[in-house]
Amino acid sequence: MAEAKNRYKNRKYLKRSEEDRVRLVACGEEIEKQIFAKCKIKPEDINNITVEPIISELRNYVIK
Repeated sequence: MAEAKNRYKNRKYLKRSEEDRVRLVACGEEIEKQIFAKCKIKPEDINNITVEPIISELRNYVIK
């Protein structure tokens, strides 16, 4: 979430109050909890090393 905040900080059309941002982050965290409650992996299992092979595949994916 911090990465997204930094990435989009200069986008005028995405300007939100700090209150809105905090609420959106809380919603994202709740969604993450719901997703991982049904998964066999933990959030910390997803990192640059584990997703590298998938990213390579996705780079070759053709969108029609």
